[in-house]
Amino acid sequence: MRLISKETIKTCVRLFLCLILSVLCGMTLLVLVNYLPSERIKNNVRSGAQIILQENAEFQYADGYVEAILDNYTDALILSKVVYPSDHPLKDAVMVPSYSFPGQDVEGMQLFGTLNDNPLDDVQVDTYARYWHGYLAVLKPFFTFFSYADFRILNQAAELILMLMIAALMQKRHLGFLIPAYVGMLILWNPGTMGVSLQYAPCCYISLGAAAFILWTSRYHAEFQKILFLFLFCGILTAYLDFLTYPIATLGIPLIFWILTETSQSRIRKKSESLKIGLLCIVWVAGYLGMWAGKWILGTLLSGENILSDAALNVANRTSTQDGGQSLTRSGVVMYLIRYTFGKKPYLLLMIVLIGAIMMWLHMKKKLLKDKNNKAEGIMVPARKNKCIWLVLVGGLPFLWYFVTANHSFIHPRLVYRAMGVTVLAWISATLLVVQSYPWRIKDSN
Repeated sequence: MRLISKETIKTCVRLFLCLILSVLCGMTLLVLVNYLPSERIKNNVRSGAQIILQENAEFQYADGYVEAILDNYTDALILSKVVYPSDHPLKDAVMVPSYSFPGQDVEGMQLFGTLNDNPLDDVQVDTYARYWHGYLAVLKPFFTFFSYADFRILNQAAELILMLMIAALMQKRHLGFLIPAYVGMLILWNPGTMGVSLQYAPCCYISLGAAAFILWTSRYHAEFQKILFLFLFCGILTAYLDFLTYPIATLGIPLIFWILTETSQSRIRKKSESLKIGLLCIVWVAGYLGMWAGKWILGTLLSGENILSDAALNVANRTSTQDGGQSLTRSGVVMYLIRYTFGKKPYLLLMIVLIGAIMMWLHMKKKLLKDKNNKAEGIMVPARKNKCIWLVLVGGLPFLWYFVTANHSFIHPRLVYRAMGVTVLAWISATLLVVQSYPWRIKDSN
């Protein structure tokens, strides 16, 4: 008796081949974009980039609000990689160099030494090989034609269109009553900050793009195998493009929308449902970790540098419970991020308004039933119970991420806090599903 079907084996082989091809294609793209005219790219980045110096490295336009921090320090680092004039496309694709000028402090951000054509007599070349820096495959072609000022405007427009598209698709797929949960996630993310930041863009596009794909294809009852490949590529693209900001969102947000739109859940057994959700998580992790490993292995082979050893040391450091001489606890880091993110009066006010709106909705619904002399059954069918349970569990993914990556999460709350958008979307959606399910059916008294 076969324990694993031929079709399952074929799917696993295809997923593995897609991962290998992604590693090779990702490196090839980075090599090719290094042939683009660096002077033209530098001139276009220079146009509008002065605003970074005016705002400073971690400009915060609302004191005390982590969502109001522009990570200009990392954006300047990204741009310094973009404008580096490559003489060895293959080596530079692996090592990802940038200039470091003597006498410039951190706040000055080394980018401007290159943009201002500082003398290269005493310049140092810094490399950052353990990351893919796949954003270069997008930004180098972009800045060949557009300026940095153009980026801020176009990125805001593109993100806004994508966000509105998802809201429209939710309404079309009869999920309009869950839009408050989606809006709550966006409020936490703060699109105003994300729209002008290179650093925060990749996870936004990947997570919302995958969610839009799931909502769009739900009407066609897409095969589960296609969804598996979607989650694989979400993991791959996150490792390739992201600078370790809020990567768990590219798993959690598509997973929430898949749970909400999966039409067969009322007909399948709980065991089968659990298996599917587990497989989606495993495939995302395989794509994410596999793409990271692909860079370290391929980079070591191509450069002769021990990138694997450097990566292993940094993984150990970022998952440790030490920050310099300070000892951390994993649960303490989780609680710190929760307080740091949600301990604000406006969020408390919004929560009170949401609870008040739900209570008013329930009261109006009961009054309508009473006026019609109907009896309501407060029954929640198994399909919705299962969805709510899974939404609660998926909402806990960010806390698991903080628990594992304690050191990194504690040091960089401005980057990782947006992962809790998954929690907001999942838990408010679960609450609204419970509220909307009562009364689940209405019996006519006649």
